[in-house]
Amino acid sequence: MFRHQYNKILMAILISPTEPEFFRQPLDARISSKPEQHGVDFLWWAPGGKRMGVQRKRFPDDFLASLHDGRLAKEIQQMNKLDVKCLVVEGYGTWTTDDELINHERSFKLGSFYGLLASFQILHDIKVWQVRDHFQTITMIQALHRWGEKTDHSSLQRRPGPRTDHWGNRSSEAWALHMLQSIDGVGPGLASKIYAMWGLPLRWTLDGPEQLEQVPGIGKSKAAKIWGALA
Repeated sequence: MFRHQYNKILMAILISPTEPEFFRQPLDARISSKPEQHGVDFLWWAPGGKRMGVQRKRFPDDFLASLHDGRLAKEIQQMNKLDVKCLVVEGYGTWTTDDELINHERSFKLGSFYGLLASFQILHDIKVWQVRDHFQTITMIQALHRWGEKTDHSSLQRRPGPRTDHWGNRSSEAWALHMLQSIDGVGPGLASKIYAMWGLPLRWTLDGPEQLEQVPGIGKSKAAKIWGALA
């Protein structure tokens, strides 16, 4: 019980006093000056003591103003103390057909914007999200906060299961295609061709790898590789 309450306190989102009030209730955020000390607007500690922070910039006005007056450069340096540092760019701006930002006092090209985003991510290891408005900013922070609570982040390392039909059932063909795609070098298209010609299990229907070469797209080396995987 005590550990749960302690982790809940750690995971509480701290919000800078300068951020609009409409962020506080949906994020259950507490006003604090600590985020500003780390160059962000939102700050929390994930389990294990990992510090996570989000800097919010409205685009184009706030983003470009902070770029030109040096605030953004200062905040980037302060963010170096964080374990996970993020920048959310709120708004997309309007661009001409020549990729020039419309309705802004300074000339600014779309290519320059993309170059800055590349610098944030590659040079400074700052994760960047570009969202439509503050509602999506809230959704993004909530998602990142939930992500920080987890200790297992292996969802992208797991292969999706076999496809289901309209009723949620998996056919023998679905399981067969799923199995075939677990073989290195066999994608959905090739798996379908193999199944259409030979079905499954291949070790029961084929005498050797040479027969796999009858499938369009499979040469001698790939046939040997697939046969070896089946063995």
